[in-house]
Amino acid sequence: MTDAVSLLSERLRANRCAVHGPVDRGHLGATIVAVLGALVDSRPVALPSAPDPLLDAPGVTAAFADWPGSVDVIRPDSPRWPDEIAGCCVGIAVATLAAADLGIVAVACSPGAPRSLTLLAPTILLVVRAETVHHSFEDAWGALASGSLASGALASGVSWISGPSRTGDLEMILTWGVHGPARVEVVIVTSDPPADVIGAAAGIDGAGIEVSR
Repeated sequence: MTDAVSLLSERLRANRCAVHGPVDRGHLGATIVAVLGALVDSRPVALPSAPDPLLDAPGVTAAFADWPGSVDVIRPDSPRWPDEIAGCCVGIAVATLAAADLGIVAVACSPGAPRSLTLLAPTILLVVRAETVHHSFEDAWGALASGSLASGALASGVSWISGPSRTGDLEMILTWGVHGPARVEVVIVTSDPPADVIGAAAGIDGAGIEVSR
């Protein structure tokens, strides 16, 4: 685990996020299923529009297909999206990058991944690629800007997520989940994992699935 990934994990946990991994891409689907577990109910699960290089990889789609019980998935390109996104139980998104020093994750908005994907569900799960974790917010912002300029594709907006929604507006009482998700799960994924180190550092078994909370 790199210094930046370790620092990001530490800062996200301090912000009341649950952090899992790093896990390799082959175990991403099983890890998502294990992490969400009982959080998925009869309400839909929101995913970005297909194809997503991570979430629509064969191992992930197979894990979703084998999910215990029936999982109702909706995506932004579905006609159901406008009416049902507000009633989803979980929103799952792939982060664009992250800044370790602030413990913050960026999700670039697009027609296939609108802001509502990470805003309306009571729980969101963010997949962070280890190679996109930068040490500082300044480096992350520079990478985001240079990437947009190089590709010519400017995001319609960027959601910077550092933890569950919280507010003290109501009688100065801290309340969770009023203006956004009350629970944030983060899965860090790498394409080249040292399995023995990951198992010891992340609390996961040999299959890459977290076994302790």
